[in-house]
Amino acid sequence: MNKMEFNLADKAYIVRPKISVWTARKKSSRMTTECAKAFDADKGVLSASKRLSKSDTLIAIGKVVKEFRQYHTENTLPWDDAGARLLPAKKWIDYTTKAQDVRIKFERLVKQYISEYLDDQRVMREASTGLGDLFDAKDYPDDIGRKFKFELETNPVPQAKHFVVDAANKHAESIARDVEVRTVARIESGVGDLVTRMQTVTRAFADAMNDGSGPVKKGDKDGAKIFRDTITENIASLVEVIPSLNLSGDKKITEACAQLGRDLAGLKPADLRQDKTLRKESRIKAEKLMAKLDGYFTTPSA
Repeated sequence: MNKMEFNLADKAYIVRPKISVWTARKKSSRMTTECAKAFDADKGVLSASKRLSKSDTLIAIGKVVKEFRQYHTENTLPWDDAGARLLPAKKWIDYTTKAQDVRIKFERLVKQYISEYLDDQRVMREASTGLGDLFDAKDYPDDIGRKFKFELETNPVPQAKHFVVDAANKHAESIARDVEVRTVARIESGVGDLVTRMQTVTRAFADAMNDGSGPVKKGDKDGAKIFRDTITENIASLVEVIPSLNLSGDKKITEACAQLGRDLAGLKPADLRQDKTLRKESRIKAEKLMAKLDGYFTTPSA
């Protein structure tokens, strides 16, 4: 891709989740020192920490955040190194609806945890019992509510024309060219991300179908293969999301995704576990697709 062949600003937004959760962890120099003595180890290579809260509510908060971060990554493309990612305009409604639902759940759980922390002092009471002599009330912040945040920052994709506002500005054209070059590079990075995703699920599938390795079900006369249903579920999920993430309409991505869907996405785990021939045939298809994906960025020799 040597030039911008479409207006990215019409096809996507830049989204950046700003999420924070109290880690409830505190490094302990005392624990580190004692561990070093106990194991005759160098204190400089050890780091021991205290778990300040084992609340189920706090664990639930962490799970909600982890699941949303995974959803965010799966439904967006890389943009910068500061956490911003590219969200296809086609997925805007689904994404923002999901984010709002998660935020409501997040805030409800945080409110519940703050009640445990401040109102009935349950968190500190449990910690004082569990930590024993290691308990220190100073480890617990008074403003616990400020340790939690769930925000979503959205911005339009910058366009070169936005910077060419003053013909007399000798830097305007240079800035505009830089914006376009960086945008093209990010589009190419997005294409690379899609290739990597397809490579990952296809390679995992091929490895799982390899009868020369991995466990088989004991006592099964045909040696039924053992693997998780996610081996095929991950492929189906990726095939579903790639069309909307292929913002540049890259034909190779479209073709590879179609082949992935045609050859592997519809396979049933139960059939694969019991049918050795089906596993072999499917593995061969996966390996052929991997070869195609591995050569995606290969420049033909002159």
